[in-house]
Amino acid sequence: MASRRAAFDPFALARLAFQQQQLMMSSFQTIWWRSARAMAGTMSPAEFTGMVSEKPLAFAKSVQKATSAAMRNKPALEVARQAILPLEQKASSNAKRLGRRKGR
Repeated sequence: MASRRAAFDPFALARLAFQQQQLMMSSFQTIWWRSARAMAGTMSPAEFTGMVSEKPLAFAKSVQKATSAAMRNKPALEVARQAILPLEQKASSNAKRLGRRKGR
């Protein structure tokens, strides 16, 4: 049986680094908006509860996607990308939602 070599994608590491940067910036924005609202006393109880309850779900989805990619014998960079994807999506949607002004 001939061995299959995976083609090296020179931009895969750059895409992973960019995805990590997006996660970092979205997380920073989310923390900033939530901290500002908490200090001002304008944070809703639903938002306060969401801060705690959304993390276990996002991390469970992260583990699920990474495990699935690893079980399908995907390259390590793809497994890492799948692990970051749910976290980045949640942080990005939170940052967008919290950054909107009321009345738009």
